[in-house]
Amino acid sequence: MYANEWLEKAVSTALRGPTRPGYYSGRGATFADLNSDALEQIFVAIRTAVNEDAAEAFARMVADIQVLSATDLLITLQQLEHAQWVWSKDLLPTTKGVHADNMDEAFGTVLTMLGGGAQRDETVSIRHQFLRDHGITDPRGGLQYDPYHERDLWAYERAKAKR
Repeated sequence: MYANEWLEKAVSTALRGPTRPGYYSGRGATFADLNSDALEQIFVAIRTAVNEDAAEAFARMVADIQVLSATDLLITLQQLEHAQWVWSKDLLPTTKGVHADNMDEAFGTVLTMLGGGAQRDETVSIRHQFLRDHGITDPRGGLQYDPYHERDLWAYERAKAKR
Protein backbone atom coordinates (compact mmCIF):
# COMPACT_ATOMS: atom_id res chain seq x y z
CA MET A 1 0.00 0.00 0.00
CA TYR A 2 1.73 3.14 1.26
CA ALA A 3 5.47 3.40 1.83
CA ASN A 4 4.88 5.62 4.87
CA GLU A 5 2.77 4.46 7.79
CA TRP A 6 1.85 8.06 8.69
CA LEU A 7 0.19 8.48 5.29
CA GLU A 8 -1.92 5.36 5.65
CA LYS A 9 -3.03 6.52 9.10
CA ALA A 10 -3.84 10.02 7.83
CA VAL A 11 -5.87 8.66 4.91
CA SER A 12 -7.72 6.20 7.14
CA THR A 13 -8.57 8.99 9.58
CA ALA A 14 -9.67 11.37 6.81
CA LEU A 15 -11.88 8.81 5.05
CA ARG A 16 -13.07 7.28 8.32
CA GLY A 17 -12.61 3.92 6.70
CA PRO A 18 -10.21 1.54 5.01
CA THR A 19 -7.37 2.70 2.78
CA ARG A 20 -7.84 -0.17 0.32
CA PRO A 21 -8.92 1.18 -3.10
CA GLY A 22 -10.97 -1.97 -3.68
CA TYR A 23 -13.19 -1.21 -0.70
CA TYR A 24 -14.63 1.78 -2.58
CA SER A 25 -14.48 0.16 -6.03
CA GLY A 26 -17.41 0.62 -8.38
CA ARG A 27 -19.18 3.25 -6.28
CA GLY A 28 -18.32 6.19 -8.51
CA ALA A 29 -17.41 9.60 -7.12
CA THR A 30 -19.74 9.93 -4.19
CA PHE A 31 -19.82 12.51 -1.43
CA ALA A 32 -20.52 9.68 1.04
CA ASP A 33 -16.98 8.34 0.48
CA LEU A 34 -15.03 11.54 -0.03
CA ASN A 35 -15.38 15.27 0.64
CA SER A 36 -13.35 18.48 0.88
CA ASP A 37 -12.76 18.06 4.60
CA ALA A 38 -11.13 14.66 4.03
CA LEU A 39 -9.00 16.11 1.22
CA GLU A 40 -7.90 18.94 3.51
CA GLN A 41 -6.94 16.52 6.28
CA ILE A 42 -4.76 14.54 3.86
CA PHE A 43 -3.24 17.81 2.53
CA VAL A 44 -2.31 18.95 6.05
CA ALA A 45 -0.80 15.55 6.90
CA ILE A 46 1.37 15.65 3.77
CA ARG A 47 2.43 19.26 4.42
CA THR A 48 3.33 18.39 8.03
CA ALA A 49 5.20 15.15 7.30
CA VAL A 50 6.86 16.03 3.99
CA ASN A 51 6.72 19.70 2.92
CA GLU A 52 4.62 22.39 1.23
CA ASP A 53 5.64 21.31 -2.29
CA ALA A 54 4.43 17.76 -1.68
CA ALA A 55 1.12 19.07 -0.34
CA GLU A 56 0.74 21.34 -3.39
CA ALA A 57 1.44 18.33 -5.63
CA PHE A 58 -1.42 16.54 -3.84
CA ALA A 59 -3.74 19.51 -4.43
CA ARG A 60 -2.81 19.58 -8.14
CA MET A 61 -3.44 15.82 -8.29
CA VAL A 62 -6.93 16.30 -6.80
CA ALA A 63 -7.70 18.93 -9.45
CA ASP A 64 -6.45 16.75 -12.31
CA ILE A 65 -8.37 13.55 -11.52
CA GLN A 66 -11.33 13.72 -13.90
CA VAL A 67 -13.77 11.67 -11.78
CA LEU A 68 -12.68 11.86 -8.16
CA SER A 69 -13.81 8.53 -6.75
CA ALA A 70 -12.24 7.33 -3.50
CA THR A 71 -10.77 4.39 -5.46
CA ASP A 72 -9.00 6.62 -7.97
CA LEU A 73 -7.88 9.06 -5.26
CA LEU A 74 -6.25 6.25 -3.26
CA ILE A 75 -4.56 4.66 -6.26
CA THR A 76 -3.24 8.01 -7.50
CA LEU A 77 -2.09 9.05 -4.03
CA GLN A 78 -0.05 5.84 -3.83
CA GLN A 79 1.46 6.68 -7.23
CA LEU A 80 2.27 10.23 -6.08
CA GLU A 81 3.98 8.94 -2.95
CA HIS A 82 6.05 6.46 -4.96
CA ALA A 83 7.00 9.29 -7.37
CA GLN A 84 8.59 11.14 -4.43
CA TRP A 85 5.74 13.69 -4.31
CA VAL A 86 6.39 15.03 -7.82
CA TRP A 87 3.07 15.31 -9.64
CA SER A 88 2.74 14.43 -13.31
CA LYS A 89 -0.43 13.72 -15.26
CA ASP A 90 1.26 10.45 -16.24
CA LEU A 91 0.27 9.28 -12.75
CA LEU A 92 -3.45 9.71 -13.44
CA PRO A 93 -5.42 6.50 -12.93
CA THR A 94 -6.71 4.37 -15.77
CA THR A 95 -8.93 2.35 -13.44
CA LYS A 96 -12.08 4.47 -13.82
CA GLY A 97 -13.03 3.81 -10.19
CA VAL A 98 -12.65 0.04 -10.41
CA HIS A 99 -10.04 -1.94 -8.49
CA ALA A 100 -10.10 -5.26 -6.65
CA ASP A 101 -7.37 -6.90 -4.59
CA ASN A 102 -9.32 -10.09 -3.91
CA MET A 103 -12.43 -12.03 -4.95
CA ASP A 104 -14.61 -10.44 -2.26
CA GLU A 105 -13.82 -6.96 -3.55
CA ALA A 106 -14.30 -8.09 -7.16
CA PHE A 107 -17.72 -9.55 -6.35
CA GLY A 108 -18.73 -6.41 -4.41
CA THR A 109 -17.56 -4.22 -7.29
CA VAL A 110 -19.64 -6.14 -9.83
CA LEU A 111 -22.76 -5.92 -7.66
CA THR A 112 -22.26 -2.20 -7.03
CA MET A 113 -21.76 -1.53 -10.72
CA LEU A 114 -24.84 -3.54 -11.67
CA GLY A 115 -26.78 -1.38 -9.23
CA GLY A 116 -25.63 1.76 -11.06
CA GLY A 117 -23.23 2.99 -8.38
CA ALA A 118 -20.35 3.52 -10.79
CA GLN A 119 -22.34 6.18 -12.65
CA ARG A 120 -22.38 8.54 -9.66
CA ASP A 121 -20.18 11.56 -10.27
CA GLU A 122 -20.21 14.16 -7.51
CA THR A 123 -16.64 15.25 -8.26
CA VAL A 124 -17.41 18.97 -8.37
CA SER A 125 -19.16 18.87 -4.99
CA ILE A 126 -16.45 16.69 -3.46
CA ARG A 127 -13.53 18.97 -4.26
CA HIS A 128 -15.08 22.42 -4.72
CA GLN A 129 -14.25 23.83 -1.28
CA PHE A 130 -10.81 22.19 -1.16
CA LEU A 131 -9.74 23.59 -4.53
CA ARG A 132 -11.17 27.02 -3.76
CA ASP A 133 -9.31 27.15 -0.44
CA HIS A 134 -6.05 26.40 -2.27
CA GLY A 135 -6.60 28.88 -5.10
CA ILE A 136 -7.06 26.23 -7.78
CA THR A 137 -9.73 26.53 -10.45
CA ASP A 138 -11.68 23.32 -10.92
CA PRO A 139 -11.14 22.18 -14.53
CA ARG A 140 -14.74 20.97 -14.59
CA GLY A 141 -16.12 24.30 -13.44
CA GLY A 142 -17.82 25.35 -10.24
CA LEU A 143 -20.82 23.93 -8.47
CA GLN A 144 -23.51 23.17 -10.95
CA TYR A 145 -27.14 22.08 -10.98
CA ASP A 146 -27.33 18.56 -9.60
CA PRO A 147 -30.68 17.00 -10.52
CA TYR A 148 -30.24 14.20 -7.97
CA HIS A 149 -29.91 16.54 -5.01
CA GLU A 150 -32.16 19.24 -6.47
CA ARG A 151 -35.02 16.75 -6.83
CA ASP A 152 -34.68 15.86 -3.15
CA LEU A 153 -34.64 19.56 -2.16
CA TRP A 154 -37.78 20.41 -4.12
CA ALA A 155 -39.63 17.34 -2.81
CA TYR A 156 -38.77 18.48 0.69
CA GLU A 157 -39.92 22.05 0.00
CA ARG A 158 -43.23 20.86 -1.52
CA ALA A 159 -43.92 18.57 1.43
CA LYS A 160 -43.09 21.40 3.82
CA ALA A 161 -45.46 23.79 1.98
CA LYS A 162 -48.36 21.30 2.23
CA ARG A 163 -48.15 21.16 6.04
